[in-house]
Amino acid sequence: MPVMFLFVKGYIFNTEDHGEVLLPIYKLMSPELYSNDYFVAEYIKNSFTIRFYYDYLLYFSSFLVPLEIACFLFTIISIGISSFYIYSITELLKGKNISLFLSPILVLVIFYSFTIGGNFIQYNYFLPSSLSKAFLIAGIYYYLKQSLSKSAIITGIAALFHPLAALQVFIIICLMQIIKKFYTRTSFKPLLKFILFFTLISSFIYIPLYINSLSQTQYPFNLDNYYNILYNFRLPHHFNPLLFSLKSYFKFIILLTISIYALSTIKTKFLSEITLFIIIIALGMLFYTITFSTLSIKYIGITQWFKTSIWITMFCAIILAVKAELIYHKISQRIRLFRMNQNAVMLLIFIIPFILISFIFNIIGNENFNKRYYINNLYKKENIHLMHYWISKNTDVNDVFITFPSDFSFQPEAKRALISGYKAILIHNKTFIPKWYDSYKSVFNTPMSSINSTNVLIQSDLNYHKYLIINQYSQKYKINYILFDASKTDYKPKTKNIAFQAGQYILEKI
Repeated sequence: MPVMFLFVKGYIFNTEDHGEVLLPIYKLMSPELYSNDYFVAEYIKNSFTIRFYYDYLLYFSSFLVPLEIACFLFTIISIGISSFYIYSITELLKGKNISLFLSPILVLVIFYSFTIGGNFIQYNYFLPSSLSKAFLIAGIYYYLKQSLSKSAIITGIAALFHPLAALQVFIIICLMQIIKKFYTRTSFKPLLKFILFFTLISSFIYIPLYINSLSQTQYPFNLDNYYNILYNFRLPHHFNPLLFSLKSYFKFIILLTISIYALSTIKTKFLSEITLFIIIIALGMLFYTITFSTLSIKYIGITQWFKTSIWITMFCAIILAVKAELIYHKISQRIRLFRMNQNAVMLLIFIIPFILISFIFNIIGNENFNKRYYINNLYKKENIHLMHYWISKNTDVNDVFITFPSDFSFQPEAKRALISGYKAILIHNKTFIPKWYDSYKSVFNTPMSSINSTNVLIQSDLNYHKYLIINQYSQKYKINYILFDASKTDYKPKTKNIAFQAGQYILEKI
């Protein structure tokens, strides 16, 4: 399944959110890096951060294998664990044969994007949430099996890598247990044990984070300003329900409606658990929307409750896999051809990953492969990557740069400091976010009042290349180099100032 997932979604490294999460790890590996960088300087002020265990997992792994290989292996492991426990949950629902192999495909590939708020159950590169969500699927499985102690331990481990996602699942399970106990009037002892085990393990991240948050209150900051920047400028696609795409709502509701009908026709002892799981999440979404968007209670945004839509999507996909098998058996009873070929269908589903492996090795080196699969040195690097690697080899480690905001791979590849950037932010640091915003709007001429909150990045890129013409960057900021896309600006640097050019990308020395 990991091979199929990565074949469909591609595999990336040193770009997108790696432009934030890998920088502290590179700093640990080479302390001389990013000495003048706005983000890393703030990050290393704290002895403990929300990604502490992720950082050191990869850092210590880098002593065994290169970081690039470690990230790839952990991506495979995360997807593999997810697939196994999706398979196991399907088995609990009396899924057999076809549905057992079909459910991971439906969850991780077919209905992958049927979620709300830009949240996904897995990713095509290794992030803290990759491992956390894999463990959370396992935690949900053991909860359904009534192994609450195992569920608590695994969910607690998940919290070490993504505290919020784990806390959401913990809350859902606790609410389910409380509701069930009122109906069955059984002992609360299993629930108390669940809470105890989860708390013991997760305290290794929640307590240090709480202590760290207290230090932030020592510095003056405007809470409303913090929320405004976070919810309306930088991350509206994760926080603001009114700005989520209508398409995502439509796909999610259609999938949920069909799955609820399918669930009502499946005989399973887990009907009440799954139904209650879905109801709690759905009511939470409704409550979040009313309080956040209607009542303007912005504090509720920290729950990011729409992240839980991934669990509804997972259950819906599993339900449809089981229903598909039931339909297949019903048809096969009437049409002998289907009955005769059931083993052939099973074999086909089983060998698909191996077919894909063969296909991948046949297209390595082709242009389309190069753009989708960042696997070690097997892919041909595009011009922007060639530019970054030239910078890493030919500029001083203390040099400071400015590049266009959508150049997400600059810092992990070039390994040089920026004066400001789009990806590298500390969203949970209430004193850092306002400082980041002031810097960002100044550097990229993008104040909140001048743009639609859904296109901050696009507008910032346009403004960056527009203001190159008046040469404002070299006059206002202490930088050594400017990197830009010559196809997006009329700015022409003096030939003697061009340090390097790769295609349309030009590096100007100041």
